[in-house]
Amino acid sequence: MKNKSKYIYLSYGLIAFLFIAAWFSDSTVYKPLVSDLTKSNAVKIVNSLEANDISYKINTSESILFVPASEYQTALGALNKLHIDETTQPISGNIESLINSPIKFYEQTWFIHFYKLFGCLIFAMVVVLAIVRPLLRHEIYGES
Repeated sequence: MKNKSKYIYLSYGLIAFLFIAAWFSDSTVYKPLVSDLTKSNAVKIVNSLEANDISYKINTSESILFVPASEYQTALGALNKLHIDETTQPISGNIESLINSPIKFYEQTWFIHFYKLFGCLIFAMVVVLAIVRPLLRHEIYGES
């Protein structure tokens, strides 16, 4: 009886862990804010973003600075207040129209969360059916 409850609690703990991990995983959509980022301008821009509590990511190989889509307008306003070189400008033109275009439903945050939770549920079901259930059957009925 002790072993049976141990396996049950272990499976419940595994399922709970998978749901929590999926829920809190980072699924933030980032948009490019600045291209052709120079070192001198990067310091000014990063300081301005940190002063406004805006998170960011920098792709150093392509010199592009990304900000979360939810904070894009705030970051653009903070960037426009800075006096930066003309070589480093906010992304504009066709890229700006692509950025402001509607996001497809499968790229939206709610769908990504749902997809991760659904994947974790399927994984948990497979674990329970393939591992826990045979172990319980063996413990309860003594089958081999």
